This record gives sequence, C-alpha cells and structure tokens, in this order.
Amino acid sequence: SAMGRIYAWQAAWNMALSNPISGVGLNNFYVNYYFYSPHWDGKNHAVHSTWLGVLAETGFVGFVAFATMVIRLLINNILQVKIINQLLDDAKDASIIAPAYVVSAQATLAGVIGVMVSGTFLTQGFTWPIYILFALSMAVTTNLQPILQKIAAKSDVNDA
Repeated sequence: SAMGRIYAWQAAWNMALSNPISGVGLNNFYVNYYFYSPHWDGKNHAVHSTWLGVLAETGFVGFVAFATMVIRLLINNILQVKIINQLLDDAKDASIIAPAYVVSAQATLAGVIGVMVSGTFLTQGFTWPIYILFALSMAVTTNLQPILQKIAAKSDVNDA
C-alpha cells in the first residue's frame, strides 16, 4: 500500500515535469498513470495526494494558483479567529458578536486545516470541500465587516 502511493506520487511528479504549464488535464491522472508510473502492476491508480494531484493535472501554474488560494484561505481564517478573539477580550459586552460568528470562524479554520492535512493522503483537489470552506470563509468575513465598522465608529466617537 505504501509503495503504491509512492509510485502514484512519482507518476504525478513525472506528469508535472512532462507537462509543466498545463499538466495532463483535469481528471486525467488515472488514465495517464500507465504512461508516467515507474511501476506498472496491471491497473491504474489514484494519486492519493491533493497536492500532487493538482500538480499533475494542472501543471506548476495551476498548482501555484491552488496553493495560493489555500494559503490565503488559511491566513484569512486565522485572522478571522484572531479578530473575533480580540473583540471578545476587549468588549465590555460579549453580545457584540453573535456566537454563530465565533463558531463559524473556528469551524472554518479547523476545516481548512483538516483539508490541508488530509490532502496529503487523499485526492480532493477538485472536489467540493475546499471550495465550500472558501465560500464559508468569505461569508464569515462579509458578516464581520458591519460589526468591525460599528466598533471602529464607536472608537472614533470616543476618541473625539
């Protein structure tokens, strides 16, 4: 099983090196496995890595775009949780932020970290989880904006 994954990862790397700009195309790892694998056991295999799957199927350009999206998503979620925690620590009235925002920000961050870790051994680069987390993260950010603006306006009034 472990060697099977290593062979699949080698095949993914070979696909990326052979097609550095565009990769072998979306959903084409499986059908190209035979041509790029260093070991053929009579059947094609899945890549078993989100990162290498994206690299093989979209090339280095697509991989950079995907990795940038995931890293920005992680940074955004970390900032959301930090801002919420700071607001809760600083607020005289903890009801300024609805519990749903707190839970949503924390759960989205945990989900992104989970996808990043599990992506090392699962092929999920072009399935829905990361994109749903992206949408949830943007929803939390959008819903936090009015709260942050209200707090900024109150602090401007208090400073004046």
